[in-house]
Amino acid sequence: MSRRWRGWPIALFSLTIIGGGAMLAGLGQAPVPNQMDLTTVASTGSATLARGIDERLGLPVPASRSATRVVDAASGQAVDEVTDLDAAGTPVAITRFDLGGNLVSSIRLGYQASAGAAVTSAVAGLRAASIAGGLGIQTAGSPIVTARATGGWVARWVRLVGEVPVPGDGVTVQLTANGAFHALARTEHSLAPAPATSINQARARILAGARLDAWFSLSLKHISEPTR
Repeated sequence: MSRRWRGWPIALFSLTIIGGGAMLAGLGQAPVPNQMDLTTVASTGSATLARGIDERLGLPVPASRSATRVVDAASGQAVDEVTDLDAAGTPVAITRFDLGGNLVSSIRLGYQASAGAAVTSAVAGLRAASIAGGLGIQTAGSPIVTARATGGWVARWVRLVGEVPVPGDGVTVQLTANGAFHALARTEHSLAPAPATSINQARARILAGARLDAWFSLSLKHISEPTR
C-alpha cells in the first residue's frame, strides 16, 4: 500500500467500531492500526471476496484493488482490508474481512447525495434489511432507523444473545437519502461462557431489590450523620 493512503484505515476503523452506535466516532480519537502486506495468495483471495461484495452492492467496478492486513493496536483484532481504487489511484471504497473471510465492514468513500426522491424511514429500514440479507448477514427483527444529520439514513440492529442485547454489538447500515448504499459494519465481540447455573427473573428481582435497599440505607445513614 502506498504511503499516502496509510491514513485511510484509520478513518475506516472509526466507522467499523460502531456496530450498535459508534460508527461515526471522531477520526482524531481512533487508535492507529498496525499494517502488514499480505502474501500474493492472501491478497488475491481478499480481493476476490471484495469483488463479490461490490457486485452484490452494485458498486462500480474499480480500476484496481489493493489488500493489506490491519491489526488494531487497541483491540488486537486483525482484518484483511481491501481498497478499491479509481484510474487515478484514489481510494473509492474500502471493505474489511475477518481472518475467516467474513465481512466486517464496507464503505463507499465520500458521502454522495444521490439523485432521486428521498425515501421514508420505513422504506430505508426495508432497504437496509435487504442489503444485509443480500450479503449473508443475519439480523433479527426491524432495525432502529434514524436520520443522518448530513442527510440519509442509519439503520441499526442490536445483537441479541438468548434475547439479551449485547451493548456495542450489532449491524449498522448507512444509506443515502434516496436509499442507496453508503456503508455497512458488523460488530461482534467474543462473550464470556454462560454460567453453569442461572436464576429466574423472580429471584433476580428479589436480589436486586435487596441490594438497592442496602445501598439506600447506607446512603441515608451517611446523610443523617452529623458533620464533624
